[in-house]
Parts: sequence; C-alpha cells; structure tokens
Amino acid sequence: MTALAFAPMYNTGTKKDATGAFQPEMLAWVRHMEESRREVEFFQVDNHATAAKMRAFVLEKIDERKPDRLAFFCHGWKTGIQFGFGMAHIKQLAKSIATIDRPTVTLFCCSTAD
Repeated sequence: MTALAFAPMYNTGTKKDATGAFQPEMLAWVRHMEESRREVEFFQVDNHATAAKMRAFVLEKIDERKPDRLAFFCHGWKTGIQFGFGMAHIKQLAKSIATIDRPTVTLFCCSTAD
C-alpha cells in the first residue's frame, strides 16, 4: 500500500500559503500515513512552472507509482486546482486515477468540493 502527496514548492506573492499551510499539512498527512504503515512519497510541485508542466509532473508520478492513497495540498477553485488541472484537463487526472484499484483521494484545496 502506497500513498502519494503533492504540495506547491513556492509561496504565492507575499502569502505564506506554501510554507505556512500546504507543506506543513502535507507533512502531517505523510506522518499519519506512515503511522498506518504505508509507504509514502511526497513531492513539491514547481508552482512557478506552466500549468502544462505541473500537470505532466503530477500525472507522471501517479502513473509511475499507482498509489492507493493520493493527496493534493494546494489552492483550489470550483473549476480546478493549482497544479494546472482545470475543467479542460480534469479527464487526464481522472484517467490516471482510474487505473488504480480502489484509490482514496484527499483534496486539501478550497472550493473543490463543489
């Protein structure tokens, strides 16, 4: 059983969103997964990269590792998440996740539940 988590590498403007919220919450989730005896990998996504590069990075890691637990710690909107997945690209993410047997996906991303 493996778990995979993603958080942004850099703060946005003068906010401390990456270092004050997303990265610490990701690390808390990682510790929880490790306590559950899961193999865990986590990645900081270069949020200064283009949306296409962020998407490619995330999809590559999911496709390589096929985790049964997956978590995103980033900004979110009703129409997408910070790592370049908007409504036009969500099928790419869904297709990667669909190749995993019974995955659990955690979204620590505002507004994505709508």
